[in-house]
Amino acid sequence: MTVQQAFGVAVRSIGVFWLGSGLSTFAYCLFPTSYSSLTYALAGGSSVIVGVTLMLKADRVVKLCYTTYDDFGYPVDEGSRPAGE
Repeated sequence: MTVQQAFGVAVRSIGVFWLGSGLSTFAYCLFPTSYSSLTYALAGGSSVIVGVTLMLKADRVVKLCYTTYDDFGYPVDEGSRPAGE
């Protein structure tokens, strides 16, 4: 497993955590304790959105974090780099 693949797994795992946290917070809408139902719905909904985004767009996050650029700002292909670099 490469570093990029491990980082993708970590991003997806964080997304699963946020999704679970959002769904459990969203469940408090049914029986609100200290805040209103709308507060729980907004907090849970935003966490669900973050979790789903991280799970579905993990490849873009990895590409954003692990893309190298040349002196002119263009992405460099890993296969076209010289062996010494």
